Amino acid sequence: MTPAPIWKSRRLFFLFTVAAIVALQLVAFGNHWVNDDSFFGRVLDQQGLLDFMAFRYEHWSGRILVEAALVYLTRHLWLWKLCNAAFLLLLCYAGGRLATAREEMSSSVATALMFCLFMLVSYEVLFYSAWWVTGSVNYLWTVALAAYALIGLVEQKPHAPLERIGFAIAALLSVQNEQVALVMVLASALLLLRKGILRQAGIWDFAQVAATIVSAALVFAAPGTEARYSVETSVRFPNFGDLGLPDKISMGLGLVMDGLTDPHNLLMAVACLLALALVMKRSIGRITQVVIAIAIVFLLLGHLRLLSPFGHALATFYVLPEPLALQASSSRAYALSAWILFCLAAALIACIVAAGRTSRDAMFSLVALTLGLAAVAMLGFAPTVYASGERVQFIGQMALMLVVAKMILALRAVYGQRAYEAAVFVVALAAAVRVVRLLIG
Repeated sequence: MTPAPIWKSRRLFFLFTVAAIVALQLVAFGNHWVNDDSFFGRVLDQQGLLDFMAFRYEHWSGRILVEAALVYLTRHLWLWKLCNAAFLLLLCYAGGRLATAREEMSSSVATALMFCLFMLVSYEVLFYSAWWVTGSVNYLWTVALAAYALIGLVEQKPHAPLERIGFAIAALLSVQNEQVALVMVLASALLLLRKGILRQAGIWDFAQVAATIVSAALVFAAPGTEARYSVETSVRFPNFGDLGLPDKISMGLGLVMDGLTDPHNLLMAVACLLALALVMKRSIGRITQVVIAIAIVFLLLGHLRLLSPFGHALATFYVLPEPLALQASSSRAYALSAWILFCLAAALIACIVAAGRTSRDAMFSLVALTLGLAAVAMLGFAPTVYASGERVQFIGQMALMLVVAKMILALRAVYGQRAYEAAVFVVALAAAVRVVRLLIG
């Protein structure tokens, strides 16, 4: 048998992924304290760890395990670098297994593909959620643990007891972040319900979901949550209590729209291109295809803002007005927001249709996007809506990443192996360019 070309070696893909993650962690990330890092780095100079955890749970947050880790990691950045590299690799590995469940793709290739897609998310979102010490522990780590925990509920193959214990522990730890907890509780409950309907649910499934719900309840029930809400309101958004439900929904949708229309978000550009290519092959009606095509082309043109000759002119049609009082009576602001929201809705529906070769794939994509983007939109109900937007965007982008991986697999089924390999090559090339830029500063 003729050996496969070296560039098709599954092991080589994985090694390149590990090498890139390690290089980025050593050279580009976490070399200095930023923002809250300084606070956590000084904690043990003032009080013991247990006293700190008790105080924070009582007066600030239910994320006591996350914050306990930060107390030590901010004092030993080398340890954070090691752990952060491991959690990024875990995220790519777990995301690959979720996206390729019941597919003929090795874990090595799936992990490499997910890393390439990860690198297409905008730098700003990745910095605040994955490359800054405090942000990474709160978001990258919890999302990675959530993705790993969900493997036990998504995959239909049997898992050893030790692996199921690992899924349960990961689920317990993942809900230390409130936004991730919302997604985990709902996703776990839906997956358990599905397995129950199919008569596939076992004792391990019930135990994992119960542990997830109980652990999330302890985080949300922390006495400090209410105190933190009051403090954050007075500091960041003094008149937040005067806003009505429509205003908060509007702010949440604005965050979703900002994240998906960011011209630096190449993951969304890839999603639009794949959706456009695949929807044209679906039996959904010519008029529907034309409407979707117009919406997607509009979104894709927005990425030309990165090119200086087009940036200023296109900003008029893509940049949402600032949420100031002056915009309250601006018909242009409402019209632009409505049009962009329509285009995004059409594009996301197209992604679900494109990824859905089977009803199971379509439902997976629908639930992933709905829960991921809902977690972003829910921040509109918090006074930190404009202070924490970038890091919470990470949850929605990771959901989109799973759907894009599904669409790449669908591309192979619809257009053949060469089209699939061409798409993977383009994604890998774009990711490589971003990695090199980060490494050379």
